[in-house]
Amino acid sequence: MRSWLILTGLLILSAKLYSKQEADLPAIQQLTTQQGLADNRVKFFFQDHNGLIWVNTRNGLQRYDGNRFFTLSYDPQDPLRSLPSSIMNFGITEDAQQYIWAVTEHEGPVRFTPGSGELLSFTQQLKQKEFRRSHTIVHTSRKTILMSTGGGLLKWTPSGFKLLEDQGKRLPISDFNNLRNILADP
Repeated sequence: MRSWLILTGLLILSAKLYSKQEADLPAIQQLTTQQGLADNRVKFFFQDHNGLIWVNTRNGLQRYDGNRFFTLSYDPQDPLRSLPSSIMNFGITEDAQQYIWAVTEHEGPVRFTPGSGELLSFTQQLKQKEFRRSHTIVHTSRKTILMSTGGGLLKWTPSGFKLLEDQGKRLPISDFNNLRNILADP
């Protein structure tokens, strides 16, 4: 009888704890093109230091402030102020200077300055097509921007993107080609 009372008490306690956890969860809101999302095919999303949500879609890079979307996309009439391609891929990150970095599927990375609205494309710098075929981009704990591409792993330096090679020759160089994902160590 005593064990039944203890078991019943534990079940009641766990049910109360579970219901409290559910009450603490934020409400889930589905966002689609009807609410301003550029495309329902979301490739990646990221939350910046201000709590804004950045979204890579098949139709551009978007910033969501909780109410509305701000969209960056490809505009052939204004190539200097638009993305080099609206087809975005799997990476968005923010660096120590609070630049937002994102990758297009076939035209390389872009860097956006939220305060000024300046958009910088690296398509021209990445001459080889396989380096413009970018997969993902991360800002590491060592304050380094790394980008995986069809041609290998690239590192951002003040003079531009540089190919990282395995100096210790522990991996065949072909193992860096078509690297699909990078995980940053917190």
